[in-house]
Amino acid sequence: RLAFPQVKMQFRGATSSAECVEKLFRDPVDLAFVTIGDDIEGIRQHPVLELDYVLLTGRDHPLAKRAKLRLADLDGLACIGLIEGTTSRSQLASSLSRQGVALETAMTVYDWDTAIHLVELGLGSSIVPSWHAHASAARAAVLAIPIAGLDPIRVGWAMRESYELLKPAREFMRMLKDDLQSR
Repeated sequence: RLAFPQVKMQFRGATSSAECVEKLFRDPVDLAFVTIGDDIEGIRQHPVLELDYVLLTGRDHPLAKRAKLRLADLDGLACIGLIEGTTSRSQLASSLSRQGVALETAMTVYDWDTAIHLVELGLGSSIVPSWHAHASAARAAVLAIPIAGLDPIRVGWAMRESYELLKPAREFMRMLKDDLQSR
């Protein structure tokens, strides 16, 4: 704010990385924060963080007594998962499949926040990025149990290749990256 007092920012919500990318092409949007996935024609992606996955579950769940889970512990587990077609769901399913682990999808949602709220309501368990889960585990009757051997999820910035970001946007990217990596 001090360096660029004239700049006004607007944040828009989206339920998936694909929707974020659509907004980059369709709307006057400079940046999107997405799950880093396959290359997309016309889009540059800049990873910021790698996040481990955790099982977010109720304290009365049979796995709740474990300090850390192995992938084999998850085989056949009924979970709240993201809808088909999201980058995050595809990457998680691929990582589990390579290890011979299959989950049962008991419910599907559009975003991690909804999955977390359903877990907090006692409606099931969900495999979610650690970043999302720890705040929930600190304030609710749920646990975030680390999962060993699961590929992390990468998140970061996406922008149009043909678009040169203005200095305030580049500074915002740097500030957010520095803040996230210091936590």
